Amino acid sequence: MCQVPVEKSSLNHGDIFILDTQSKIYQFNGSDSSIQERGKAMEVIQHIKDLYHEGSCNIATIADAEVADDAEASEFWEYFGGFGTISAQTSHEDNSMEEGPSAQLYNVQQGKPVPVDTENLTMDLLETNKCYLLESGLEIYVWLGKGASITDKQGASKAAEELLYDPKRKKSRVIRVIEGYETGLFKSKFTGWALGEEDD
Repeated sequence: MCQVPVEKSSLNHGDIFILDTQSKIYQFNGSDSSIQERGKAMEVIQHIKDLYHEGSCNIATIADAEVADDAEASEFWEYFGGFGTISAQTSHEDNSMEEGPSAQLYNVQQGKPVPVDTENLTMDLLETNKCYLLESGLEIYVWLGKGASITDKQGASKAAEELLYDPKRKKSRVIRVIEGYETGLFKSKFTGWALGEEDD
């Protein structure tokens, strides 16, 4: 899962997209996305609902082909300037981004990032009851352990935003990662983390 601009050009037929608004969370299902991907997206939406909306928020599922004749689809497309043509499929995890600082893992404690002292990043460093930030190039990953408290998860997101808006930092992006739903690109930052078929 990675964060992309709220622009029509970000959408494609091959992926799932989640649009989080103040009153409603939209799940856009690309026509070529799999049932497994759609199921995982629903779990992520439930996590967002519990974490950022205190469990109280409407959820709408938008099919790729739905246009203005559906009320919720019409609402969704208004955020993108109206219905329009989207691409077949593109990858939002671009390995060709300009390089920045070398990878550094932080354990977020009481909303503050504390560097993890290690010479080798391994998946064993990520504890399920904690949250971590991983600075890698111009990307800031926020890893949210399933057992971490709501307060810790909110603190980690805030800490990432503070890093992102540091005036001394080059233009970067924040990518939120939930334990159990790590992308192949995130796993590749760690030694010995095997990639499954779904990561290809």
